[in-house]
Amino acid sequence: MKQPETMLSQKKMKCGQGIFDDLSQGLYFPKFFEVETVNACNARCLMCTINDWSKRQSVVMDSGLWHKFLEEIREYSQWVDKVNLCRDGEPLLDKDLASKVKNLKAANVQYVTFSTNGSLLDQEKSRSLLEAGLDDIMFSIDGATKQTFEKIRIGLNFEAVVENCTNFIRMRDAGGYETTIRVRMVLLDENSHELDAWFDFWRPLLRAGDRVYAKPAHSWGNQLAGHEKMAESVRPKDCSGQPCISPWSTMIIKVNGDVPMCPVDFQCRFFMGNLRNSSIKEIWHCDGFEKVRAKLLTGQRDELGLCKDCYLWDRSTIIEQEVL
Repeated sequence: MKQPETMLSQKKMKCGQGIFDDLSQGLYFPKFFEVETVNACNARCLMCTINDWSKRQSVVMDSGLWHKFLEEIREYSQWVDKVNLCRDGEPLLDKDLASKVKNLKAANVQYVTFSTNGSLLDQEKSRSLLEAGLDDIMFSIDGATKQTFEKIRIGLNFEAVVENCTNFIRMRDAGGYETTIRVRMVLLDENSHELDAWFDFWRPLLRAGDRVYAKPAHSWGNQLAGHEKMAESVRPKDCSGQPCISPWSTMIIKVNGDVPMCPVDFQCRFFMGNLRNSSIKEIWHCDGFEKVRAKLLTGQRDELGLCKDCYLWDRSTIIEQEVL
């Protein structure tokens, strides 16, 4: 059998994931970052793992750790494609979020984004984020009616979320900001009957370059009760044998500096290192990541536990309508 290192240069990306010509390029430095500056949320959603989050030393990333990340990424700003300022928490709980956006843009990071439930997106926050140079924002809104939305997004108010998000859209448009907006629904049994009405409401509010789409809920690597597997109907049909791109492209940094294997590894079951005492480059080339990559390349993904039946990386499960 060929060694994983040899196989890297021969493993071409398929399924519309054309990030690299071959996977060996992914060993240089992460292309994508998800930085969890807050590990807390003001909602308790049905498809979330919040009740199983481990207690960490802090719920907000301290300034020393943030600036360490900032200085390390500055050197690779032309290589890095995207920094997403969230992972498991609600990013708008970070009172310095707009400053962090401004920090990244000053460091020449090409694309800065985050996703939000929209409940805290008042006019002041909206204006500060737009003026900071935010490239993209995603509103996660999982229903077209108050009853459905509030059944899923427990603790949030439907009318307030819709008002905040539509106000942001209007402010973006009136100010001529280039920020793109994505509106996403996580498909569940509770809301799938509202998908057409949901598209009909949000699509006309957006402009060319924005996105409105839905994707099925997932099991967080078989860790979320009630969502053990994605439905057979949404599994990819033509990607058998393809490794997930995450270990070659994406680094997750938790609020305390811990780096897990991938986005679904919210408990850091596969601990790769901590940014406080290692550099991004050192963690990216650690034994943990190398072992994970080798398993994926040699068809042993099921041995990793979190990877079995996980197709979160595959874009073919997305349902999207074009914004004109």
